[in-house]
Amino acid sequence: MSAEQEHRLLESTKQSIGDVARVLGELESRQMKPPQQEALRTAKNFLDQARSALDQRDYQRAANLASKARALTDDVASATK
Repeated sequence: MSAEQEHRLLESTKQSIGDVARVLGELESRQMKPPQQEALRTAKNFLDQARSALDQRDYQRAANLASKARALTDDVASATK
């Protein structure tokens, strides 16, 4: 991966992590059923792992984990509207 590609991946991953963290914060105040609460916990775990991967400069892994967290938060958000 070129330095430019790595930089783009880093920036998009940081953006994704920030977006997911914001949505997680919004979702925490909603009433949820146990499966949705579990999905939210899993999303938080993925987000923590993504941040850790970012710190280790494993940008691809961080992006994948952030994507998984995003998918879960999107599902919970649509189920708790």
